[in-house]
Amino acid sequence: MVTMPNEPEVPQRLPFHHSTRTLSRRGLIQLAWRFLRFQKDSALAQWYRTRTEGAKGARKTSLIVALARKLLIALWRLVTIGEVPQGIVLRQAA
Repeated sequence: MVTMPNEPEVPQRLPFHHSTRTLSRRGLIQLAWRFLRFQKDSALAQWYRTRTEGAKGARKTSLIVALARKLLIALWRLVTIGEVPQGIVLRQAA
């Protein structure tokens, strides 16, 4: 698109870049690892542990991504409809 000298420039919406998706994916995976560490008795953490018994390397990596997706869905349900995922312990706000 070429603008004429007397036309004002209209800011274009930037596309959702791949780097943004990568950063959000990394953040979700970090959240999933933290979730496993601090919510050991939750149903999602138990699901992950039963699926990764004896597994190494790529199997654990692919399952942590699956856990991150399940966790995102659970958090979305918590925010939208107030459904607390099974076994999750919530703290009172300070």
